[in-house]
Amino acid sequence: MKKIIFVWFFAGLMVCCALIKPSPAPYPTGIIFPLETEGKIDFQGEIDRSLLRVGDRLFFTTWDGFLYCADGRNRTIFWKKKPPDTLSRPAYASQARVYVCGDKFLYVFDLAGKRLWHLRLPAPLSSGIRENDGKVFFGTENGEMIACDAGEGTLVWRFQAGRACRSNPVPMSNMIVFGCEDHRLYFLDSTNGRLVDTYLAGGAIEAEPCVSGDNIYFGSDDGLFTCVNMKKKQKIWEVKTGSSVIVPPVVWGKRLLFLSWSSILFCVNKNSGIILWWRNIPARSPYRMEIIKDRIVLSSISNQIIAFDIKSGVQVGTYEAEYNVKANPLWMDPFLLLGFYDEQNERGKILYLKKEVKAFLAASKISPQNKDTEIIFTASTHGFFKPEFEFYLTFEGHKEIVLERSEERTWTWYPSQEGKFLVSVKVFDQKQTADAEVPFVIGVAKKSEKKEVIMQRDEALALVKEHLKNKNLIKHCLAVEACMRAVAERLGEDKEKWGLAGILHDLDYEVTEKSPELHTKETVKILEDKGISSDIIHAIQAHAGQVPCENPMDWAIYSIDPLTGLIIAATLMHPSKKLAEMDLGFIKRRYKEKSFARGADRSIIEECRNLGIELDDFISICLKAMQDIHEDLGL
Repeated sequence: MKKIIFVWFFAGLMVCCALIKPSPAPYPTGIIFPLETEGKIDFQGEIDRSLLRVGDRLFFTTWDGFLYCADGRNRTIFWKKKPPDTLSRPAYASQARVYVCGDKFLYVFDLAGKRLWHLRLPAPLSSGIRENDGKVFFGTENGEMIACDAGEGTLVWRFQAGRACRSNPVPMSNMIVFGCEDHRLYFLDSTNGRLVDTYLAGGAIEAEPCVSGDNIYFGSDDGLFTCVNMKKKQKIWEVKTGSSVIVPPVVWGKRLLFLSWSSILFCVNKNSGIILWWRNIPARSPYRMEIIKDRIVLSSISNQIIAFDIKSGVQVGTYEAEYNVKANPLWMDPFLLLGFYDEQNERGKILYLKKEVKAFLAASKISPQNKDTEIIFTASTHGFFKPEFEFYLTFEGHKEIVLERSEERTWTWYPSQEGKFLVSVKVFDQKQTADAEVPFVIGVAKKSEKKEVIMQRDEALALVKEHLKNKNLIKHCLAVEACMRAVAERLGEDKEKWGLAGILHDLDYEVTEKSPELHTKETVKILEDKGISSDIIHAIQAHAGQVPCENPMDWAIYSIDPLTGLIIAATLMHPSKKLAEMDLGFIKRRYKEKSFARGADRSIIEECRNLGIELDDFISICLKAMQDIHEDLGL
């Protein structure tokens, strides 16, 4: 009987499990890498460290003394003001007012730009500004913490600390808390400014403390980060950071994140102080951190922003800009906003970054091919969630679906007739679409009746040395030649012909260096006089953008030319300065640094996809080719 009951129970359990369907995964939101620029706000001057948001309005000051208000959604400047005093600190914004501080006065505006009041300061501000419960609080260099009525600017109270009040004041219950140069945290009654308590730290406290429940978290310039429980009036834990903390810590659930001036981001358990993980960032950062769902995003005194998964500490993405970052990252769903400064044009920019949504299509074989050849087209994507794919074939203006919408990302083609075709794919998910296409020729082109010469390699090298005197230029031609031969071998193409295009591609560089629009034109004359094959000449023209790329040899030399320069530059940065000791990982790290080898245009290098070769594979092929001739290259 017991066995029968067990069998029925087990069967019922299995039926219930079968009926319960797992909930579908939600569409990802928040910041998703890679990022691309979607728009910008342009303005005069350099942003002063802080980008603020109140609803859809953005507020910031510039080093030349202007306060700006921008429409964050429409990306236009609402208004700008220039107070008569020199601005000394970034702006602070509440839900109703904007505060800016000069050398002698504190100025207050409403969100429409109307000046509400101003206040003469007893001494220059030494802290940031905080509005809370109808009052505005700020500290000064002479050690005063001052509270004023936020609506009228009248003095409510002032408190004298031991030295300059450095950290931003922070509300805690009915108190205001701030850090001081005299190594103390001060706890004041926010109503009347009376001293409630103090805590003596081991060094000056500069960064805004973080309050969570009865605990307060802060860093000091003795290289310690501390948690104090004010209810128990005791230190709970401390962590050695090795340097000061100057930006506010942030809490995420049971985790606390803080950034040391030694460019290390720490993630600790906020209750125990146990370090869960730590990571280096590209440079020091005076900018506030931004938490976006389960990720933390940081900017630094560099051209990069970087994001980490808060749970694991895994780096989930970077973005490298043309200019150095000048402010904190700011999330305005679905955009990440970043402030930059173009020094050459003396213009500030707030870039709007969003996830990159792209589709790519690659063929397993290079055009042209013969009839009845198996050709596999594979689609790949950026920024899609559970993508679906629909493949099309266009011939003589007629477009037909060859693989209906599904999760299948490949389509296999066995062409049965000759001609020029266009293979394309449309990618879908719940919210977005993108397209990619590959032109493809079936049938071998007729051979030209004109007899064309394939020059011997020794003759080509002699011609290069005759026209180029710069040894580094000759080495560059040798590097491109080696890579062209290696890629040709990978694709089953003519290595000799591709190698000649590589070694001869910069033949006239020295005579056209100051007139780049003429580059390759002298080369064409020289090679046509020698009867060199027209497809070699076309590839040489294509590498300089004089003609569009039309075939694999064109695309190969177009992408290889800048890549060889980047590999050489990376080698010179390597501790060994030897090609033999280079690896893909080292090159990719340098590749991601946009300020590194700026002349090596990454977008051109990435056109290697037109060869059906992914970027990492392409770099590896060229690196190996250059390593094989490292003696000729002097590396």
